[in-house]
Amino acid sequence: MSPVTPFSERPQGDVVCLFDVDGTLTPARRTASPEILEVLKQVRAKAVIGFVGGSDLPKITEQLAVHGQNITDDFDFCFAENGLTAIKLGQELDSASFIKFIGEEKYKKMVRFILHYIADLDIPIKRGTFIEFRNGMINVSPIGRNASVQERDEFEKYDKESKVRATFVEALKKEFADYGLTYSIGGQISFDVLYALKRSPMAGTRPTPCNTSRRRTSRRSTSLATRPTKEATTTRFTRTRGRSGMPYRAPPIRSASSRLCSSFE
Repeated sequence: MSPVTPFSERPQGDVVCLFDVDGTLTPARRTASPEILEVLKQVRAKAVIGFVGGSDLPKITEQLAVHGQNITDDFDFCFAENGLTAIKLGQELDSASFIKFIGEEKYKKMVRFILHYIADLDIPIKRGTFIEFRNGMINVSPIGRNASVQERDEFEKYDKESKVRATFVEALKKEFADYGLTYSIGGQISFDVLYALKRSPMAGTRPTPCNTSRRRTSRRSTSLATRPTKEATTTRFTRTRGRSGMPYRAPPIRSASSRLCSSFE
């Protein structure tokens, strides 16, 4: 591991470029291209970089550590589980616990509702792992996370027309309105159930949304974007996402590099 250049010694060390993972740095649940990794390296030489992903850290590592390197060494900030697990310069910050926030009894009530709801869903196929428990959130998939890549693609198209996930989320919001939870639809087959962050590990920086694929930034945002804390600057933390349903093509390194780095020269 090479020494990390202090933020103060980088040309734009007070700027944090936050990248969404699925749909921006990588195709959904797939690995990053060498070109994207090289662009990130160039940007990090000039500014502070980080990623935000809905998956847990091991899953994001599979996508971004394509050569077996430690991604916590390659990014200044790592936000897994939509920011509920945070790492700064390789050091893990206090993580949030979904169970501690919601309580076991409320959690069991929600799980029963979710499983009954999925059992009654009339969708083309169902596989397995409909609820995935993570440290700071739960991930719910009507089709099941065991679905193949082809099945995920087909469900994504089906969901665009039938609004399965959006309808599911509205049902949960109505049933558990008093739980104080946030729902984030993302990726191809699932949505996250989480709660608001209460801290900002990036005080003193200017978070900047970065989308390498020239796609329109989604109006949806993670809890990082919608809940700035007192320690945060006036610029909000924004997570970018590629346009849903469009095939991902990694941009040429020269084009991507010039777009990302031009403001830091």
